[in-house]
Amino acid sequence: NKMQRLTKNPWIVCLAAAGFFLYQYVQLTNFNVLKPDLSAAFNASSAEISLVSSMYFYGTVLFLIPAGILLDNLSTRNIILMAMLLSLVGLGLFISAESIYMAALGRFIIGVSGGPFCFLSTMRLASRWFPENRLAYITGIIVAVAMFGGIIAQAPFLILVETLGWRAAMYLNLILGLIITAIIYLFVYDYPPGKEKEYLEQIQFYRKIGFVQGLKKVILKSQNWNCGLFASLLNLPILVFGALWGIMY
Repeated sequence: NKMQRLTKNPWIVCLAAAGFFLYQYVQLTNFNVLKPDLSAAFNASSAEISLVSSMYFYGTVLFLIPAGILLDNLSTRNIILMAMLLSLVGLGLFISAESIYMAALGRFIIGVSGGPFCFLSTMRLASRWFPENRLAYITGIIVAVAMFGGIIAQAPFLILVETLGWRAAMYLNLILGLIITAIIYLFVYDYPPGKEKEYLEQIQFYRKIGFVQGLKKVILKSQNWNCGLFASLLNLPILVFGALWGIMY
């Protein structure tokens, strides 16, 4: 029927999953706006605020490999839903925090649930729902959607914070997350109709290779290190300045 055709449309599936990527990019970059208010609310130094901000990245780095293992062996849809719910838990903890250390813990949980999963999971779905010759195009669309999250987290979010206060603005951020989670639940599926066999074969392929052998292949491929170094150097000034210190500057 019409509803089934809509929910099993590749664009609907992948754009709904990209909502997860967008939401995590909001969490990644909104600290730029929050910093002055957090400094006042917790009477925190710049070093302490930087620590809270960096907890997102500690969570991301620590869980990169576990995220890959989970995505190789479990349902991508379920992992996205789990990560979104965990992110909302971390966000709730951050909003209700009475100390800078509780805020840091909430930020860490958001980093665990967001950074390792958002790009990998959406790319995994795109590779299943679109032919290989269109993968670069859909990847560009998904990344553009995520970057829109960075836009939302700046001027629009700043207006909310200035109008309502940082906690109320973050509650609206939490509500946005609940809406995106509902959209993902309704529209994201692991594989296209009739492709269950290929999906199960892919899962078995990753399980057969195993973690150690797979990690060895990744580490020994020099191009991975080149790409990683390039991306890190490109992102570093954007994340340090644009996503943390820009407004204060």
